[in-house]
Amino acid sequence: MAAPARWLLLAAAVLGAFLAREAAGLLIRRRGGSGVGFWLAVYLGIVLGGAFPLLFYYRIASLIPIGVLAVLLFGNHTLLLMRGRQDRSQWGEILGVGALTLTAPAAYAVATGRLEAHAWLLWAACLLYFSSAIFSVKMHLNAAKAKRDWSEAKRREVGRDTLQYHLLLGTVLLLAALRIGGSAAVWLAAAYLPAIIRGLRGWAGLSPVLPPLKRVGIQETLLAVWFTFCLLAATSGWRHP
Repeated sequence: MAAPARWLLLAAAVLGAFLAREAAGLLIRRRGGSGVGFWLAVYLGIVLGGAFPLLFYYRIASLIPIGVLAVLLFGNHTLLLMRGRQDRSQWGEILGVGALTLTAPAAYAVATGRLEAHAWLLWAACLLYFSSAIFSVKMHLNAAKAKRDWSEAKRREVGRDTLQYHLLLGTVLLLAALRIGGSAAVWLAAAYLPAIIRGLRGWAGLSPVLPPLKRVGIQETLLAVWFTFCLLAATSGWRHP
């Protein structure tokens, strides 16, 4: 089990990286005033202040490949930002989620001192779940934008990606549950089923009327909390020598 200081250092590094990414985005778009460069430097300092002790004092070298991958993902996400705000596209946001969910293998590395298959499985699990929310929300936003020329053909076009993703997610979930078996499979199914049902229900009832965003936000928050609880229960049987 990692010491509390390690968790605080990891939290500082992750928070600093997220804030630095936002500040860099403002700087690239020439927004936010003259103080953005100063705050970018501050946030990068927080990143280094959290990462250096983990790497050189606690000697958790397994964080290095995670950091490299995070830089690559955030870098590509920033390039999309520079190309007409393509970072806000469906696949651009999924790229950003891929970077943010690297906190899962990072936490595993801090807890165990190693980077092994379980760490990357956690990353994949989080990436698959949170990508589901992006597909669902983007579907509703695109439907609202297509209000003037709405038709059954347009509904199928707008909802196609969401339908395909959630059908694929359901297939992957079924295969994973059959492979794992036992109570872990039950918890894994419980983690994803509400999100899959949400996605398929949204597709089935899709209309150009945008649902209340406050309700959507509350729903996604509750689903994320439920997913986290169930995923922790599903992985509680993992043993770390």
